[in-house]
Amino acid sequence: PKALKGAKGFIAAFDLETGAPKWLKDVPGGIVGSVAIADGLAIACATDGKVRAFSLESGERRWIYDAKSPLFAPPAVVNGVAYCGDLRGALHAVTTRDGKAKWTLDLGSDATAKAPGMIYGGPVVHGGKLYVATCNLEGASARQPTAVVCIGGN
Repeated sequence: PKALKGAKGFIAAFDLETGAPKWLKDVPGGIVGSVAIADGLAIACATDGKVRAFSLESGERRWIYDAKSPLFAPPAVVNGVAYCGDLRGALHAVTTRDGKAKWTLDLGSDATAKAPGMIYGGPVVHGGKLYVATCNLEGASARQPTAVVCIGGN
């Protein structure tokens, strides 16, 4: 996280049969996690705190969402919603249709979660529930307990 200033990245699509590049887009932040492919989009989280969606076909940027904190973890996409975790410990639910926020959950300040820390690993959706883990390698909660949080369901 300390080396984020000046990080740059790109996202690219290739023809699976020939390996030829279809398109390449520069991103003003590093892309540390894998890119999610869903709903005709390539959805990428970046260290500049932005989630971007690009058309799989043309590479045209469809939308951008500002999480306001660096993102290392890859997104999980289910039923038209991208779930993205940031380094402040907030989980963002963003619609794939237009990149608008459905909700944001700060795991550190939420009364039921009480799980401060950074989110380095991608959220997982299984059985209608969303799972995310915090990590406290550094920052305000360094060396404090971490948690795996389950959101949704009974």
